[in-house]
Amino acid sequence: MPRRVTPEEAVRHDGMVVLAVSTSYQQQPAHPPWLEELEGRDPRLCSLTTPEALAEGHLKRLPPALVPEPWLSFSEIPFNSVFGFQRQLKRVADVAVSLLLLLFTSPLLLLAALLIWLEDLGTVFYVQKRSGWLGKPFNMLKLRTMAVAPCQAPAIWTVPGDRRITRVGLWLRRSRLDELPQLINVLRGDMSLIGPRPERPELEHDLETLIPHYRKRHWMRPGLSGWAQVNAPYAASVEDSELKLSYDLFISSTSAPGWIC
Repeated sequence: MPRRVTPEEAVRHDGMVVLAVSTSYQQQPAHPPWLEELEGRDPRLCSLTTPEALAEGHLKRLPPALVPEPWLSFSEIPFNSVFGFQRQLKRVADVAVSLLLLLFTSPLLLLAALLIWLEDLGTVFYVQKRSGWLGKPFNMLKLRTMAVAPCQAPAIWTVPGDRRITRVGLWLRRSRLDELPQLINVLRGDMSLIGPRPERPELEHDLETLIPHYRKRHWMRPGLSGWAQVNAPYAASVEDSELKLSYDLFISSTSAPGWIC
């Protein structure tokens, strides 16, 4: 289990150990004596790394607080070239797979739409403004999972046990079937199949203020699914959003090409 130690404790330790040393220490022209001693030890017994690399290796995510500034420029992101072959190939794959998924899931969509309408005779689809690539807003489609709200209702987090969620909506959320209409957003180019989940613009001001590197999510086209969606639940707080961002940053740092726009 990782734990924080002082330089003196690290030097006194004579067993096998992996030490995460801040990048600022390792990049100093003149290393402190304790760091020089550790670097001179048998690399089979004493391995030096950075806090962010340690988090990536053990947590499979990268907490935003550990990411230095500057980090990951816009030009370093794969598929950013508008006319690049990789970008065009990714777009073709998004369109082809989305069409196939819509074809095979259309019976489920029709059944879900019927159940939503029968429960309260309300609208079947829910259209919500979300932030897209480079922060440009777009209308994201979902199957409605909550009771119909007034048009001027404020944007608030959805929390576990939220009473606004209908019985059919609870089943749709647990199975993620409520996200299927977003395949239309993928066909329109608003989203990709894989990428960070788009957030409501009304909530993002606080998130960008409170969470380091949050704005970098807008450098990637938002996705229907991704590493954060696999490992984390629906975001219901700033802490949840920071957790999901840590998974997005991890995929970005490993340059997994399927994740980014």
